[in-house]
Formats: sequence, structure tokens, C-alpha cells
Amino acid sequence: MSEDICSSIIIIGGGVIGLSAAFYCAQAGIEVTLIEQSDLGSGTSAQTARVVRGYFPRRVADSELAVGSLAEYRGFAAETGVDPELEQTGFLVVLTRGEDVETLGRELDAQRAVGVEAELITAAQACQRNPFLDPADIVAAVWSPQAFSCNPQAIMHGYAETAQRRGVRLLTGMEVIGVDAVRGRVATTNGDYVADAIVCAAGPWSGRVAAMTGVSLPVTPQPSELMATGPIATDMTLPFTLHLSSALRVRRLGDALLIGLEGIPKGGDQRALWHRAVAEELTKRYARLRDVELHTAWTGSLDVAPQRTAFIGQGSGSHRRFLYAAGFSGRGLCQAPMAGQIIRDLCLGQQPAVDLKAFSPIRLDAEPHPAAKRLPT
Repeated sequence: MSEDICSSIIIIGGGVIGLSAAFYCAQAGIEVTLIEQSDLGSGTSAQTARVVRGYFPRRVADSELAVGSLAEYRGFAAETGVDPELEQTGFLVVLTRGEDVETLGRELDAQRAVGVEAELITAAQACQRNPFLDPADIVAAVWSPQAFSCNPQAIMHGYAETAQRRGVRLLTGMEVIGVDAVRGRVATTNGDYVADAIVCAAGPWSGRVAAMTGVSLPVTPQPSELMATGPIATDMTLPFTLHLSSALRVRRLGDALLIGLEGIPKGGDQRALWHRAVAEELTKRYARLRDVELHTAWTGSLDVAPQRTAFIGQGSGSHRRFLYAAGFSGRGLCQAPMAGQIIRDLCLGQQPAVDLKAFSPIRLDAEPHPAAKRLPT
């Protein structure tokens, strides 16, 4: 912490973010108790697209966290004894508008400054990497080799098992019913716990947990869904592919394709509309898949921040015992190792490796990421 080093913490949330924080804090000698209302990893962590990547277009700060996290994942098996099953797929960002080519092209220097490997390629080169693409409306693309399929369950198992060996108490099936950030006390359905600091890593429930302390953390649960196709005949390792204009995401998963689409509500009466939008957008961008079968692969909730960049940091004044890492908006798996290290550094009173302004609940929208200052005006 900023004024004194804490020797004990309580982490609320047993997804990949909470487990990463437990892993790194225990490694630093901090006494850790982690509380999860269900089973470890039972929320969204294990049910995302199962990809970790370094490049986030138009989000240099997110890329910085993700690139640092990739480096940690590469050493994960040696550190934990558990193989995260990384398999390189690469990341292809398809651009259908000239203004996007210009914007992302200008941004590449800033992205490279934080460790991203990326380059602009032609439409023809994009179609070579993903032959299912319809080249008709593609203007250009950005290619980054820094994307890997992975096994989220293995990652969480590695974190949890290693954390336990380091003395972390992992308490499951226990609901938090009160949080006193001033005194460092957490009330649960199985009794109270006290520590020097409290870490909120409760995913979609983080806003509610923060509210118990009197802290406003604008993280809301939003319904999410992924679709999958029937079997697709190809032997290629297709890249994780994003159409920037529509946020259509496609990746290979076994003999099928996993599909996500943002920008259209998925919950309640809107779900059928979203299903139609997925089918229409997939057909538009992938004409060869016009008659492919589609079915639901996963439904759940994401912890979503208003600008879809996570909140990571520490309260102030009487709430300095309250730390948070939430609102990852589907990027938690990509950024978990660095998020855990930031929480560790804050607990130790050390300066984190990244500037936390971009991850503050009070956004300074007019202030770009430091690397972006290298961009031409």
C-alpha cells in the first residue's frame, strides 16, 4: 500500500483475476485469503474465446497489460508445473474502412512501443491467412502474431494449486454479505475475516461488492454469448479474426468456428435479434459459410466497464485498504498476470510497472497513453 506495506489481504473473487492476484501476492510473502461464492473459475474466466493476445486496436494501455501478461504465460508451465496449452494462431484485424486503416496505421508506433508486434498488410495477404474471408469489401488488415489459443481451466488450476502451496486459503461456496474497507473486515455467510487490505476481483459482481464499502466502481454485469458453427472442413490453423467495423470475432475451436459479435444487446427479448445479427454478419463477411449451422456455445455474464477498459487500483483516504481489479469486459484472461502483479505491487507499496491512470475509475479521456505521445499530431 502507498503508506505502509500490508502483510495480509482478502481477495473477493475466485476467477482468473483473483487467482492471479493470490498467486503473485503469495509469491511476495503476503498472507492471502481468497473468498469465492461458488467454485473457483465457475464464472466467465473459463468460458471466453480461449485466446490470449497482445494487440488491442485503439487501446494502447490494454495492449501494454496484455503483452506483459503474454510473457508471464510463456513461463507459466515452469513456474506452476501446469501447461497452459498455448498454441499460436495469430491475430488478424480486418479493416473495411479507409479511416480505420489511417487510424490504426498511425497508432502502430505507440503499440510497438509497449511491445506489440503488428503490421499493416493487404487484403490479399489477409485472405491468405484466413481463406474463409470474403475479399470484396476488405481495404487492408493488421496482422499480429501475438495471439495464442489456450486452456483457461489449466491456467486457473495452475494459479490455484501453486497459490495453495504458498499458503493461500481458498474458501469457496461462501457469499460476501458485508465489506468494511476502513477496518479491513469482510463478513460472509460463514463468518467474518480481517486483513490489512481487501481486493475486489469479483467480476460481474464487483460493482455490488464495492458499493458495500461506499466506493463507486461502475462495473455492471452484462449478458454475453458465443455461437459456434457446425463442423468446418479445413486443416488450417486459422487466426483469431476481428472485423473492426462490426466487432465480429471468429476463431477456430476444434472442427468448428467460435463466433462473437459486440454492439447488439444479447439479453432478454434482444437475444433473438442478436442471433439474427450474428448469422447476417457472418454471411456478409464469410460468404462460404452462408449455409453453415449455428448454435449457442456459451452464455453468461461479463464484468463490463463503461469504456471497456478495466479498473485497477486502490482507494484513497479512509478507503486506502480497498484495492480493485474489475471491469475487464472479456479481456480478463489476456490481462490477468499483469493485473495480479499490479495488485501485488500496490500491497507492497511499490510503483506498478504500468501507469494506472488509464485504469482509474476517474478517466482522463483527454490524456493519451504515454506511448501515444510518439504519434504525429
